[in-house]
Amino acid sequence: NFYIKRFLRIIPLYYAYIFGIAFIGLILKFVTHGDPFGIIYELKNFGINLFTFTYNYKDLFAFLKELDHQKCNLFPHLWSISIEEQFYLVIPAVLFFLTKEQVKKMAIAIIIIYPFFRVAGFLYLRDVLHMTSTHGKHEYEIMYNFFYRSSLFQVDAFMYGLLIPLVNYNNRKVLRWIVIGSTALIFVGQIYNMFDYAHEQGVSAWSVVGEHVVVMKNGMYAYVNTLYNILASSLIYYLLKFPDSSLNKILKFPFFMEWGKIVYGIYVYHMIFVTITAIIFYTVLKVYLPLPIAELLYIALCFTSVYYFSKFSFYKFEMYFLNIKNKRD
Repeated sequence: NFYIKRFLRIIPLYYAYIFGIAFIGLILKFVTHGDPFGIIYELKNFGINLFTFTYNYKDLFAFLKELDHQKCNLFPHLWSISIEEQFYLVIPAVLFFLTKEQVKKMAIAIIIIYPFFRVAGFLYLRDVLHMTSTHGKHEYEIMYNFFYRSSLFQVDAFMYGLLIPLVNYNNRKVLRWIVIGSTALIFVGQIYNMFDYAHEQGVSAWSVVGEHVVVMKNGMYAYVNTLYNILASSLIYYLLKFPDSSLNKILKFPFFMEWGKIVYGIYVYHMIFVTITAIIFYTVLKVYLPLPIAELLYIALCFTSVYYFSKFSFYKFEMYFLNIKNKRD
């Protein structure tokens, strides 16, 4: 029943998106006699990863086969759905065969050991395997992508999640400071790395936001994932433990409740609208308007279009499958 309900929520939209982009790719190939967005290239070389939910290992396959891992920007965000499905495949089975106490001991052991494994893995990829590529902005970009996205190096994140319903901690003040402290450490480290990397590349700091090198640079690879895990698990635990918190009240505003319904669609669809609005930005807005105004219009157009398209998708497509899921509930 668990797997059927997860299937009905995730799979229809996921595959609809893949087939929709594939259809667009075929039309563009017929019209332009080329592959302007790399859609056909991506499906030809990494389609098996998309369909088998191993797309978060795409960069490893690209490295081993010497393929371009940056050819298409309409699929790469789907790596996180692959890691989610891997979680659903493995963790329920673990819970089925182990007692709560065994799960707790296993989770704590992995949480303690895994940061050291992650550092060893990073050094192996960089210094022994020499995982580099001529594609992308940075020679180690392919390694950073694989290291960040691979479930192999993120198992402890699963364990933090498993511990949330198994522990009982009531010190509200300490939990709040854990959230604030981990947020501050992540923010300071990544802001410093962002400006440092931008200076190296001779570009604006704004232009490198979101690049994995910003997360890994200056030794941050050794601890940033642990900070992410502490922040996420502490925040979720805090929200569950203290429903009267100010943040919980804010998250219950109708605006956020509505966003919560369509956020999966927003995530799946957003790269289509990022691409379309980027074309409009570079061909029209940037040409005829002052840059600050052009950038604001670009952002507004992108957010508005993806929001309303995702809302339409939720009520006209996804709700059909969600109603089947709700009947099972």
